[in-house]
Amino acid sequence: MPWAEKDMNIVLREADLARLSLPLCGAVKETIKGLKIRMGLGMPEVPGGQ
Repeated sequence: MPWAEKDMNIVLREADLARLSLPLCGAVKETIKGLKIRMGLGMPEVPGGQ
């Protein structure tokens, strides 16, 4: 799961730079976050501390 989260953050960052809307990627990112919380793994790290 950490790789999926990392990869999704990369995709979303690049999409922002290219000014693309990728709503399914956002949904996947939220699903990963929910799974981590349910598994007791805490909140995902935010690159750059934002």
